Amino acid sequence: MKLLRFCVKNFRSIANTGWIDANDVTALIGTNESGKSNLLLALWKLKPARDGEIDLQADAPRKDYTPIRNLDKKPIFIEAEFELDSQTLNKVIQLTGAPAEEVQLAFVARALDGKYTIGFPNAASTHVIPKTDVLQLLDEASDEISGLSLAGKTEEPLREEMIAAINEARQNIESISRDVPANALTALFKQLSAPDLEQGLKKSVIVPAYQNILKKVGSLEKIASRPSPSSVDEARNVVLKAIPSFVYYANYGNLDSEIYLPHVIANMKRKDLGNHEAAKVRTLKVLFEYVELEPEEILELGREVDIRERQPTEKEIEETNKRKKEREILLQSASAQLTDEFRDWWRQGNYRFRFQADGNHFRIWVSDDIRPQEIELEGRSAGLQWFISFFLVFLVERSETHKNTILLLDEPGVSLHPIAQRDLFEFFENLAEENQIFYTAHSPFMVDADHLDRVRAVYFDDDGEEKGLTKVSSDLRAKEKKKGEVRSIYSVHAALELTVSPVLLLGGQPTIVEGTSDQYYLSAIKNYLIARGLVAPKRELLFIPSGSFKGIKAVLPVITGVNEQLPFVILDSDKPGEDMAIQLRSSLYSAEKEKIIQIGELVPISGAEIEDIFPTDFIAYVITRYLRGPEEEFSDYVTSETAIIPQIEAYAQSNRLSLEDGWKVEVAKRTKERLLQKAEKVLISDKYVKIWTELFKRIS
Repeated sequence: MKLLRFCVKNFRSIANTGWIDANDVTALIGTNESGKSNLLLALWKLKPARDGEIDLQADAPRKDYTPIRNLDKKPIFIEAEFELDSQTLNKVIQLTGAPAEEVQLAFVARALDGKYTIGFPNAASTHVIPKTDVLQLLDEASDEISGLSLAGKTEEPLREEMIAAINEARQNIESISRDVPANALTALFKQLSAPDLEQGLKKSVIVPAYQNILKKVGSLEKIASRPSPSSVDEARNVVLKAIPSFVYYANYGNLDSEIYLPHVIANMKRKDLGNHEAAKVRTLKVLFEYVELEPEEILELGREVDIRERQPTEKEIEETNKRKKEREILLQSASAQLTDEFRDWWRQGNYRFRFQADGNHFRIWVSDDIRPQEIELEGRSAGLQWFISFFLVFLVERSETHKNTILLLDEPGVSLHPIAQRDLFEFFENLAEENQIFYTAHSPFMVDADHLDRVRAVYFDDDGEEKGLTKVSSDLRAKEKKKGEVRSIYSVHAALELTVSPVLLLGGQPTIVEGTSDQYYLSAIKNYLIARGLVAPKRELLFIPSGSFKGIKAVLPVITGVNEQLPFVILDSDKPGEDMAIQLRSSLYSAEKEKIIQIGELVPISGAEIEDIFPTDFIAYVITRYLRGPEEEFSDYVTSETAIIPQIEAYAQSNRLSLEDGWKVEVAKRTKERLLQKAEKVLISDKYVKIWTELFKRIS
C-alpha cells in the first residue's frame, strides 16, 4: 500500500497542516524548532512498527491540554489516505461487494486516545439506482412479455396480470422525484411478485422471462441495500492490518571501535537504557545479526581455560584453537561481505573492514586506499562512523521489520561531509524501491535540486492567530512570504545555487528560465528526450529560474564568470515575457539576440506560455485532476487554438474554483510526474516531440 497524502492536526506545535502530498521520497525542510520532527512523530504514531505509544502530556498541544484531557472522545491528530494494493483491494471488494473504484482509496485517522477511524472516501454513504435505469428495465420488460408467444391460450390472463403489475410498478417509480432507494426497490420487487407464476404451462416462455425480470430487480435491490464499505467492520480491519507500519529514526547509535561483549550481552537484556545507549545497543544488535552470530556465541568461541586456576589439557587446547579458528573464519567472511556491500553505497572512499574478536573484546578495523594502515573505527571520521552504523541498521532491519513499512528519518547524515550528504540521495532512491521515505533536514546539501517536487517547506507562523504554530507548504517561491516561511525555504534556494556552481565548473550548459514551473516542465522534457535517444547533450543541461529581469541580471555574472558566454534565456510570450525579452535584447543581449527564445516562436499561439508546448489534452488531464469537482471536465472545455493558461483561469472562474497561490508550480510538478512516471501510458504526438527536440538541439 502506498501513502498518498496526510494531514496532522491537534498535535504538539501543529494546529492543522492541511493535506501534504507524499512521494516515494519526501523531504521536510525547515529551520530548527520549525516542527519538522513533530510531523514525523505524528506519522509514526499512526501505526508505529514498535514503541511510539501516544503520550497525551507530550503529544497534545500544550495550550489545549486541559480541555483535551477532559474530553471523553479525544480529537484526531493524524489523517492519511492510502492507495490499496491489489491483494488488499480484492479482500475489501469481497467483504463489501463494492466496485473497485469505490474502495481503491482508504482513509485512516487516529485520535489522541489511540482509536482509529477508517473509511473509503470514494464510496457513497448510501446507494441508489438511477430512476432512468429502473424505468428502462420496466419498459423493456413490458415490451418483452407483450411480444412473446404464449404456450397456450390459457396463459393470456397470466400475461395480462404480468403486464398490469409492470405498468402499476412503473407508475409508482415514476412518482419518485429522484433516484430509487433500496426500500422502493423492495416494494417494487414485492409488487412484481404478485402474479402467480404457477399458472403458467410447462412449456411457458413468459414465465422464465418474467422470472428473469424479477431476478434483475432483485439484483438492483441487492446493490442498493449494500451497506457503505466504511460501515463494514471486517473491511476496516483488513485495511488497518494492511497499511504500512512507520519506523522512526532519530538516534542512529554510532558504533564504537571496541566493543566489550559482556556489557553488550547485559545491555541487550535491559529495558531501562537511555536513548543514547539504547540506540547503540540497537546498532550492535544488527551488527551481530549481520555477522550471523550471537554475542554470546562470539564470546563462547573465544573462551579459554583460566590458567590461574589450572593448566589446560592438550584436548582443551586443541578445542580452544578449533573454536578460535572457526570464529576467525566467520569474522573474515562477514568482513568481506560488509566491505563489498558497503562499497556500493559509500562514495567517499574505497573502504575495507575487518572484524576482530579477542577474548571479551570485539573490534572493528578500517583501512582504505589512501590510508592502507588499519585504524579503529572510532579513529575515523564521525561521518564514516555514522554511515556504517546507519547502513548496518537498514541492511539488517530492512530485510526483517521494514517489510511494508514507511521510513521516517529525522535529520539523517548531519555529521556527514556535504558531498557525502548528497550521496544519501542515491541511498534513499534505492531504499524507496521497497519503502517510502520521509526525512527532515535544514542543510541545503540535503535538498535534492533535481527533485524539488519532493520538498515540503516546514515553518512556524510568525503572526496572526496561529503565531508560533507549525505550517507546511509545497510552494518554494521566496516572494511575498512570511518571514518564517522564507527562512525555511532558504536552504532550498541555497541548494539550487550549490547545484548550479559545480555543474558550471564542470562545463555544464545553463539556460535561464522565468520561474520554478518552467524548470519543472523543461527538466521533464529533457529527461523524456534523453531517455528516448532523441537528444544527446554533451554537457549537462541546467535550467535556472530567475523570476524577473533583475533576477537575470543577478544570475548572469555567476554564469558568465565561469563560461565567459551568455546563456540562452527561455521566456513566455505573454506581456511580462515580451517586456523582459525587449529589455534583454536592447541591453545585455543586444549582440546575441538569438539567445532569447520565446515560446511564441515554437507554437503559433498568441500569448503562448511554457504550458503551451505540451499537448493540450495532456495538460487538461492534469488540470482536471488538480481542480476536481465540476461536472464539466476541463478536458471537455479546453481548445488547442488559444493559450491554455487564460483558459484555465476562465474555467476556474466560471466554475467558482479557487486557484491557490503557486498553482502553476503545482500543475508543473504534476505534469513532470505524469510525463516521467507514466511515460508508457502517455502518447506524445510527433508534433510536440518535434517542438521539444528542436528547442533542445538549439540550446545545447
